[in-house]
Amino acid sequence: MISHREPIAGRRRYVMAWPEDPSDVYLIALDGSHLCWVEPPPENEQDSDSNVIFVRDLDDPEERIHTLQGHEEPISLILTNKEGTLVSYDSRNMIRIWNVASRSCERVIDASAAHRGFIICMNVHSRRIVTGGKNGHVHVWSLDTGNITHTLSVPNQYIHQLHAHGTLNVALHGNRVVLGLYDGVFYLRDLNRLNDEGDQQQSSDDSDWYCFRDDEIERHGFTYAPMTMSMDAHYVITNGAFPDELTVWDLGP
Repeated sequence: MISHREPIAGRRRYVMAWPEDPSDVYLIALDGSHLCWVEPPPENEQDSDSNVIFVRDLDDPEERIHTLQGHEEPISLILTNKEGTLVSYDSRNMIRIWNVASRSCERVIDASAAHRGFIICMNVHSRRIVTGGKNGHVHVWSLDTGNITHTLSVPNQYIHQLHAHGTLNVALHGNRVVLGLYDGVFYLRDLNRLNDEGDQQQSSDDSDWYCFRDDEIERHGFTYAPMTMSMDAHYVITNGAFPDELTVWDLGP
């Protein structure tokens, strides 16, 4: 039985969505009352709906399901900014920006040249997205123009290993970007401190990153890769060393 109670004023009716199969967590997103998901491709089948996003308004009494179509290749990740915008990217590095309410595509970004390889992570906050690739480049994009506003480089000692491990995660909030690497080390960067080099601001200086690492790593005797990561004005949240753990970092004042 499912019980229903009217939400308290000012609180969200729906908080999160979680797939039945946890491996599909990157293919489901919630924006207000809109549930968005991608059907994972069946094993050993060529034809599937893995390039289609399905959308259902949970408050719609008719339970109608709509589709967002445009990707030509299987979708790797979908995310929302909690403000009515959905972003997605596919295996060809094509990023699409969607208006969830109108179910329309606002912009298409071809990120293949920027990353010179596959995008391996993406996150969104407000009207910007951040992407990371195996070439060690991290790009911040404007959702309003589709242009890159900032380019960062993963610290030099990690670039070659990214090709082998392929584990990098990114998040942003306001003007701060955080990177999580495969060995459990995290780097924080304030975009306001980048040197102005014209329209696009770039940095490859490792010294400008603030580095932090989980003290528990030594006790555990192993590291853990940040398979999921979120960031707000005060905290960075990522998975912990064990499946039932979360690690929360206090970013301070």
